Amino acid sequence: MYKPKQYPEEPCFWIDYDFKNPALRRINGVIYSYCCICDCEIGNEYESDWTSLIRKEYCDSCRDKVRLEQNKERQKKYRRSKKAMKKEFRHQENLLKQQTSILRDENRLLREMIMTLRDDLEQLKAK
Repeated sequence: MYKPKQYPEEPCFWIDYDFKNPALRRINGVIYSYCCICDCEIGNEYESDWTSLIRKEYCDSCRDKVRLEQNKERQKKYRRSKKAMKKEFRHQENLLKQQTSILRDENRLLREMIMTLRDDLEQLKAK
């Protein structure tokens, strides 16, 4: 978890870690939001909109960097999953080819067996 700066010169300074957003800190009863990367102040509960304050974890410059990194990770994950899907598709396709060749051979053998049975039946009828 993100550890905020400690200010020993302020005796009434305390931090509450009950927030789900690691950027939020309670200092002297006021909730502040600090960037998780560069630790600059984003705002506090009195100066900015509360709903936007609890959603923000990064300042504007760090948010762009984080967004680029997250996009790269998503693209890697997408490419890996697409590659795995294509590999699975090729594997299924090979299995289908094998099954069709087996069925084709079996059909050929069954046709030959039917032909021999017809020949045997004609020979029996002729006698």
